[in-house]
Amino acid sequence: MKEALEKLRIELRKYRGSIKRIAEKTGTTQEWVGRVLAGRVHNERVILTAMAVLEEMREAELVAKQQQEKYMLAFSDRIMSSLNPS
Repeated sequence: MKEALEKLRIELRKYRGSIKRIAEKTGTTQEWVGRVLAGRVHNERVILTAMAVLEEMREAELVAKQQQEKYMLAFSDRIMSSLNPS
């Protein structure tokens, strides 16, 4: 269990504001969320919320990357068409 919590904590640290979001959704403090993710105390609601927040943040990151790629392709197409007028 502790290893799984450690993995979850490490993954959440990759996303800015994740601990704050978990605390807000569970009505706890960021410190309490940190204690739960460190395995010092057990709170199933915090753990389940942490897993859901991680999934939300991963999905948001994927959407943002896809959007960025779309804009970059459109931008490069525009540059190429201006360099090679028909």
